Amino acid sequence: MDYFASTSFSKLEKMIEKEKGAAIRQKLLVVWHKKRGATERDIEDILLVPRSTVGYLVRKFKKEGIKGFQRKPGSGGHNKYLTKEQEKELQVDLKKQPMPTKEVLVRIAKKYKKQYHPNSIPRLLKRLGQSLITPRKRHYKANPRSG
Repeated sequence: MDYFASTSFSKLEKMIEKEKGAAIRQKLLVVWHKKRGATERDIEDILLVPRSTVGYLVRKFKKEGIKGFQRKPGSGGHNKYLTKEQEKELQVDLKKQPMPTKEVLVRIAKKYKKQYHPNSIPRLLKRLGQSLITPRKRHYKANPRSG
């Protein structure tokens, strides 16, 4: 169904006013300007949205309507790879034997057979109540015996 053709200006304006989310509101504004007769370049200049995005949003609205702009379930988000039990077990392991993030990454891969991105390990450690201590560089002229 072509939602673009069947939706009137007044209905679009009401949808824009009613919408609380800024992202969806901006997407509706793109459609409103297109419906008004503005070119994709004009919309790009007015709303500071890339031209390719303008075309994409209009096509999406034609196909699915406002539901096309809403977030779909399972479209990403903050997925935890370890279960709560596994996280607690890892937390106990870290209390017994603290280790750097690289070792935590290897431990998770070996013990739980889960793949984490190295950038997400500090977030996991923070969630587990651990502090991230990074080693500081030592000056090359410093006395190696001094602490």
